[in-house]
Amino acid sequence: MKTGFVILCLRFGIATIFLVAGLSKFRSASKFRGIVENYRLLPPWAVTIVAVSLPRVEVVGALLLMVGMAVPIVSALLAGLLLAFAIGVAVNLLRDRRIECGCLGASSKQQRISWWIVLRNVTLSGIAATVATRSPIRLEMLAPRWVGTSRSVPAAAILGTTAVLTLLLIADWIRMSDLSREPSRKGDTL
Repeated sequence: MKTGFVILCLRFGIATIFLVAGLSKFRSASKFRGIVENYRLLPPWAVTIVAVSLPRVEVVGALLLMVGMAVPIVSALLAGLLLAFAIGVAVNLLRDRRIECGCLGASSKQQRISWWIVLRNVTLSGIAATVATRSPIRLEMLAPRWVGTSRSVPAAAILGTTAVLTLLLIADWIRMSDLSREPSRKGDTL
């Protein structure tokens, strides 16, 4: 298997995750602001700026990755965001706070922060960093140089990766809905 094919799959995987996360935050913008505030990491003046900007950055970053524009820069930015998310969750876990993660906005199927989320975000950050350092700096979408003129292989990879990630997200949402039925613990409210 060629490295370019793997990087392309990773790129579309990261793009799909950020697209779903960003769009979810748009659906519940006012509640998402409360989630950002509940992390208690930002000064009050920055909460609204982050709550309004973050979904836009996630969606635009995802779309840029999908069309192959500025891939190294966008992937590096998204890797940094994922590390920032991991740090924010870890700080609150160390403070013994079990709040909503906000990964998918203020969805009714939201999960509480955990060390699993820290590990997941650090891993995804590593994947995004790999895409940043290994992607070609030229524009590409469905026909990277190593495929030649055939567009069917990368198209199948993109569709397959998107399908697998969608199934994983659905499974995660089902798991989160089960977690949301658990009784709330002290310090869990907004």
